[in-house]
Amino acid sequence: DGERYPEFTLSAPFGASGVRRLVAKYDLVIVAPDGRALIFDWKTSRRRSPQSRLARRLQTRVYPYLLVQAGADLNGGRPFEPGQIEMVYWFADFPDRPERFSYNAAQYAEDGGYLAGLLEQIATLSLGNGIFPLTEVEERCLFCVYRSLCDRGAAAGSLDEIEFDEPELDFAIEIDLDFEQIAEIEY
Repeated sequence: DGERYPEFTLSAPFGASGVRRLVAKYDLVIVAPDGRALIFDWKTSRRRSPQSRLARRLQTRVYPYLLVQAGADLNGGRPFEPGQIEMVYWFADFPDRPERFSYNAAQYAEDGGYLAGLLEQIATLSLGNGIFPLTEVEERCLFCVYRSLCDRGAAAGSLDEIEFDEPELDFAIEIDLDFEQIAEIEY
């Protein structure tokens, strides 16, 4: 039971300068009458990711963190406490085996520091010129739709053919968007 927010996007200023934004598009957020928030993310791959890999995903850190930072409008104007949030991965091919991650204040603090560190790492990697070094682990490029831009193949492989777990990313990519200039999309 609760208020449902499907395909919901949240964003908030992030970093010391507040110039950058943290953005997430949630598959589903349910806010229970008691103020708890459940974040659901569906996975449609044929293989079920192990719990340890899901725990390390950036998504597992960003989604709850951002809901604490910017989700007050979903909670009657009151910010969520980290302990009120749970993230649930639901697998279409394994519907009876969801993976659940409770959130807490310690994880929230750790995630804030980790994300700030990633932001600094991105700034350092680009050396201020917007050019990033290519990964030395070329198998990460096998399914990238942009691989031709880096001269690492003409086309990405089909994700249905993927035979390895998703790669661990060493950094995130900043997207500079002017949210005031983006028109709403009707579904």
